[in-house]
Amino acid sequence: LLFFLTDPCLDHHCKKGKVCEVDEDNTPMCVCQDPSSCPASDGEYEHVCGTNNVTYESSCHFSATKCALEGTKKGHKLHLDYTGPCKCEFPSFQHFRFSPKVKVSSKP
Repeated sequence: LLFFLTDPCLDHHCKKGKVCEVDEDNTPMCVCQDPSSCPASDGEYEHVCGTNNVTYESSCHFSATKCALEGTKKGHKLHLDYTGPCKCEFPSFQHFRFSPKVKVSSKP
């Protein structure tokens, strides 16, 4: 007698950003994908820009991040804006150089 073990996830489809895993009862369920498990991108042409003005390495990385934020205000507002790196990313404060304070006198 031969027994074939079938993967319960084989016919269980999950939406973008989720992957199928089986629980202790061998029941398939969809869970958020870890962005680090996404395939590495081959270049900038795979990058995507989110409405949060963040460039994601690929649509897989974007979808996994959005899934992790599901049910939060940030997740509700986050959408794919366009393909390619964000054109105008917000600069971080470490790139700003502040000039020394100039004392302004009210005397003529």
